[in-house]
Amino acid sequence: MAGDATRFVAKCEKYCGVGSTRLYTEGECDILNSTMSEERLTEVESSLAFLERTVHELSDVVRGQYDEIDRLNGKIQAVEGRLNQVESPEPADADPQMEKPPHY
Repeated sequence: MAGDATRFVAKCEKYCGVGSTRLYTEGECDILNSTMSEERLTEVESSLAFLERTVHELSDVVRGQYDEIDRLNGKIQAVEGRLNQVESPEPADADPQMEKPPHY
């Protein structure tokens, strides 16, 4: 019988909190455990909703950054293309006599 009492006290402490000032009956412990579980479930659901909203917001931010990076890469390629046109050497088949002199 002493073993049963020890198991009951351990069960009560697990469900109702260690250092409880009152020793609850097994039925009371089960009721408190059920209520605490509902409270905990509500907390978890609230946290989950917050995290889901945060994930969606961050997803929108990442998508916006991706679009901005894509737009900037297009601009960089356009600038590189123009720079290559300016820096490119003259074609080998160009006739140097047909060029305008530098003072023109």
